Amino acid sequence: MTGAGLRGNREAAGRHGFHFSFGEIQSLARKKPSPKLLQEAWVAVQAFVDDIAAQEVPFTPEIGRMAFQASTTYGKVIGHAADLDFGDCFAYACAKALKVFAFL
Repeated sequence: MTGAGLRGNREAAGRHGFHFSFGEIQSLARKKPSPKLLQEAWVAVQAFVDDIAAQEVPFTPEIGRMAFQASTTYGKVIGHAADLDFGDCFAYACAKALKVFAFL
């Protein structure tokens, strides 16, 4: 997919979204990405991060404890249906610590 293709899909999907067809995603998943494709993906991700005004979250000891707790509750290691890996658990802990979702 070219940079123009990424921009065109982005414009078509609106200001805050990217649209990639299932076929495009499958195709990319089967191929070893080229440096050019990786650069285009980097630009697309950075544009998305800018659009949503994302902020970095430092992993504090409290977030680490919350991630560990999520792992013992929802993790692959205990066979929970949510099947969260440790990266998922850190994302959950960050969202919970920052009160991103009211139900967490």
